[in-house]
Amino acid sequence: MRAAVFMHGKIKISPFRIAALLFCLFLFTLLIIKPQTYINSAKDGLLLFCVNVLPALFPFFFLSTFLTKLGAAKYVARLGEKPFRALFNAPPAACYLFLMSVLSGYPVGAKLILDFYQGGMLSSDEAKRCAAFSSTSNPVFLIGTVGAVMLKDLKLGAVILVSHYLSALLNGLIFRARKPSAGGFAVIFDNAADDILYSSITSAVASILAAGGFITVFNIFHDALSNCGVINLFSNAFSWLMPREISSVLFSGAIEMTRGCYLVSRAEIWAPLKAALCAAIVSFGGLTVFAQNYSFLSRCKVKPLIIGLQKLCHSLLAFVVCFLISLIFFR
Repeated sequence: MRAAVFMHGKIKISPFRIAALLFCLFLFTLLIIKPQTYINSAKDGLLLFCVNVLPALFPFFFLSTFLTKLGAAKYVARLGEKPFRALFNAPPAACYLFLMSVLSGYPVGAKLILDFYQGGMLSSDEAKRCAAFSSTSNPVFLIGTVGAVMLKDLKLGAVILVSHYLSALLNGLIFRARKPSAGGFAVIFDNAADDILYSSITSAVASILAAGGFITVFNIFHDALSNCGVINLFSNAFSWLMPREISSVLFSGAIEMTRGCYLVSRAEIWAPLKAALCAAIVSFGGLTVFAQNYSFLSRCKVKPLIIGLQKLCHSLLAFVVCFLISLIFFR
C-alpha cells in the first residue's frame, strides 16, 4: 500500500511518514543551530561503527550471504524443518534464518529474510512470521561486550544470552500462524563461483555501510534528545512507575542498545535487575536496529507497526525470562 495517494485532490500521508519527516526536520534544525556539537556526535557515531561494529559485523554479512548463495540453507533447512514447522508453522527456511541470526546478529536475520523473499522462498506473511524469531544479537556481543566488558561478569552475560534466544523462540510462538506454510524449498544458487564471491562481497559492503549510517544518525539523535532535556523529561515523567535512573537508561537503550547497556552497567542496581534490563534493551535493539530491520523487511511488505510490536514483545519476554533465571543463579 502506498504511503501517499491522491484522493479527491487531497494527499493522504501515513503516520510513519509524518514521524520520519518530523525526525528529519528536528535533526536538520539542530545541525544548523549547533553544527560543531552534532558534527562531533556524527564523528563519535562513525568511530563507534568503524572500531567496534565494522570489524565484527562485516565477516558475518559476507559469510551469511556466501553460504546462502552456495546452497547451505537447503541442508540446514532439512535438519530443522520439522521442529520449526511444528512449533511456528514456519516455512523450511526458518531454521536457517534463526541459526544465521543467532550466529551473526543484527541485522543479518532481516537481510536474509529479504534475500529469501526476493528469491521466491518466502511469502510476505512468512517473512513477517520468521522476523519474530530471526532478529537477534550475536553471542560475541552478548557474552563478550555486555557480559565481560560492561557488566564484568561472564555468568551474567551467559544468562542474558540464554534469555535473549529463548525469548526469541517464545516470541515466535506468539506470532505463529494458524495455518502451516506450504512445503517446498528453492535454493539461491549460482554455478559461477567467482560471481558468488563478487556478489556476496558487494552485498555485504552495501549492507554494512547502511548499518554504519543508521548508527551514526541515531547517535546524533540520542545526543540531540539529551541536550534538549528530553531524556530528563522522560525520566521525571515515569518516576512514579520506576526509579529515575532506570527510566533514563531504558530511554537511552530504546534509541541505541549499546549505549543503553553501558549505562545499565554503570547504574547502582541489583545484579539480577541489571541483567534483565540489558536483556530487554538488547532484545528490543533500539531505534537503530528497528530502522535497519525496516529497511530490509519493508521490501517484504512487512508493516513497521508489526516490526515494532514484535521487538517490543521480544523485549518484555527477555526481561521476565532473564530476571527469573538471574534470581535462581544470583540469590
